[in-house]
Formats: sequence, C-alpha cells, structure tokens
Amino acid sequence: MKCTSCGNEQDVGVYCGQCGGQLVAIESKKSSDLEESNDEISLEENNLSPEGETDEFPPEDQYEQIPEQHDDGDLEQGTVNDIVYQVEGVTEEEMPLSTTEGSSAESVDKMVETSKAFGHFFQQWLKTPSQALKVARQQSIYALINIGLLALLFTFIAYFHSRSTYDTIYSSHGAFALKAFFLIILSIAIVIAVIFLINKLFADAMITFEKVTAIYGGFMTPAIIVGLIALFFSLIKNYEYAGYFTAIFILLIGIFIPLYVVNQFVVRYRKQLDPLYAYLSFLIFTIVALSLVHKVILSSMTGEVTQYIASLFWSLTHFLIGI
Repeated sequence: MKCTSCGNEQDVGVYCGQCGGQLVAIESKKSSDLEESNDEISLEENNLSPEGETDEFPPEDQYEQIPEQHDDGDLEQGTVNDIVYQVEGVTEEEMPLSTTEGSSAESVDKMVETSKAFGHFFQQWLKTPSQALKVARQQSIYALINIGLLALLFTFIAYFHSRSTYDTIYSSHGAFALKAFFLIILSIAIVIAVIFLINKLFADAMITFEKVTAIYGGFMTPAIIVGLIALFFSLIKNYEYAGYFTAIFILLIGIFIPLYVVNQFVVRYRKQLDPLYAYLSFLIFTIVALSLVHKVILSSMTGEVTQYIASLFWSLTHFLIGI
C-alpha cells in the first residue's frame, strides 16, 4: 500500500501511519497506468483523437466537388448520383440505365407532343387550307410530314396494285414500290422548284425555297385525304375505284393544288402578269421539267411506274367520258 500524500509505503491499513493520508494499492495504480498507456497507443495506431474523430481524410481525388445549391436548397439535377458513383468507384459504363431510360422517355414525350401538334395543324389546314400561306417557320416540320405522307401513300397504293391488277407485268413488287416512292418524291421536288421559280420571276422575289416547300406541304392536306381513300379501296381489293382516286390524288399533287398556290402568289405580288399566264407558265415549266427528268434521264429506272400512272389517267378519263 502507498500513501497518496507523503508516499509512505506500508503493508496493511486504509490510512497512512505517518500523515493519515489515504492508502492505495501499488499494483492497481500500475495497472491503471498501463491501461491508460494502452489506450493512448491504440488511439495513435488508429489515427483517432480521444473524442473518436479521425485525423486523416481520404485522398481528394475520390470525391467530386459538391455542387452549389440553388435558392430552393436543391442540388443540381443529376449531380447527387454522380457524387455517389465516384465515391464508390463506379464507372460510367457500370452506372444503372436510369439516365438512358430518362432520355428515352424524353424522346417518347417529344414524339407524342409533336404528333399532337401535327394533328392540330392538320385539322386546321383541312378546314381552311389557305392558312398554309401563313405557315410560320417553326411549323415547317408539319408541312414536311405532309409531304412524307404523300410519298408513303402513293408507295403503298402502287405496291398493292402491283400485287393484284399488275401481277403479270411486274415481277418484283417491292422494287416497283421503291421506284414509285423515288418517282413521287422527285416529282414533288420538281413541282416545288417550278413554283419557286415562278415566284422569283413573277411574284415575290424575296421568298425562299423553304417557305415555298412549307406552303406546298400545308396545302397538301386535302390530297392526303384523297390518298387515304385510294389506299382504303386498295386494301379492300376494289382496284377500279382505287385507280380512280389514285389518279385524282396524283393530279392534286402535281397540277390542281400547285396551280392554286401559284395563283395566290401572283395575285398577292402581281408584277404586270395576268394570273392566266401564271397558270400557263406553271403548266409549261412543269410538263417540260417532268418530261426531261423522267423520259430522258430516268426512263430506264422509272419507266414502268410512269406506264402505271398513265394507265390510271386513262382509266379515269374513260370513266368520266363513260358517264
């Protein structure tokens, strides 16, 4: 035993025989000192302070700088996931497909919105086609969709006709349909180019080819309805009336509606040219351009499709004269 006041050591007792101070066991004191020493060593080995806090930090390259918070206290979109993946050591290739799925969902939503907007403008142009003259730049996409629908309708109609009425003439129905698609796209481009040329010469010289294309596409809404009727008769295998409506469909695309568009431009921006001469100019330029392209340049490629169209016109003429 050892006195805590004077340091006197004695074997037994609770109080010191010399000063009366409290005695403590010498081995217990040594054990307490040893435990405190072991605790200090353990803290030093684990780099911990007595309060349990670490003195060292992970390398800075394991963390991404935390983005700034907005006024509403929310982190910028997408950055929280990026921080988590970087800390855990996950690469971009190993990240979940949530980002891709989000992009796909956005694309689907955009397509749905575009479809709804197109349906709205289609109804407007069907009720009052002349509104196409006021088509805005951002609405040009809907006019281009109309032109694409024209080409697809004619392609499907030609395909079904080649599988039935003209089965003995054309051996490859798919190739015939592709030729029909190419022919109608090229014909539409020629018609738009002629309208643009007549505008430059006799009407609005400041108009652009893009504007003419948008106006033409907007005016094609009634023609699409006629094309759908022709396709319907083709599907129910009434090829006689399908041929009649297909011929009217082609006339609307290449002659009747373009003449009306030319008339609107010439009347609005008259430059000492009577609308009758504008009609005649359009007919002459269009016939010459189509003849040069189809008969001289593309006769070997689209010859059978041209014969198919000629047979449609002949059938329609015969039907009208018969009435």
